[in-house]
Amino acid sequence: MVRIKISRREDGPIPSETLVTISTTTGTEEVVVHKSQVTAEGVEAGYIGEEADRILVELPRETVSGRWRVWVPKEAKVA
Repeated sequence: MVRIKISRREDGPIPSETLVTISTTTGTEEVVVHKSQVTAEGVEAGYIGEEADRILVELPRETVSGRWRVWVPKEAKVA
């Protein structure tokens, strides 16, 4: 598991969820996650692999656009 920085956080559709925006290498993705999966620092994601200056992660839920796996810049990883 890795923690990925978020660029925005909003209330989700129900009280136990939150909508987060993640910056990817091709733009941004929004995903609704349980509040326990996100902190001020970032959101939990599964580490898949990396190449050059990017990391492939699997998000805890499908994004609004229908993706589970996204490429994020290496700088998006919370140390």
